[in-house]
Amino acid sequence: MKSGVSSYPNLPEKSLTTKEIAGLLSASSRTITRHRNNIRKKLGLANKGVNLVSYL
Repeated sequence: MKSGVSSYPNLPEKSLTTKEIAGLLSASSRTITRHRNNIRKKLGLANKGVNLVSYL
């Protein structure tokens, strides 16, 4: 696991943008978007128009 990846679940709660999170984790913004989409699918929020940050 990359350094800092374990702290990712707390980052959306801080209302950081995808680019800001990517910079903090030294990852691409596409990777962060993919992780967010996977989280939305697991929570059953895909295609429902619910904000992930407000849901968490």
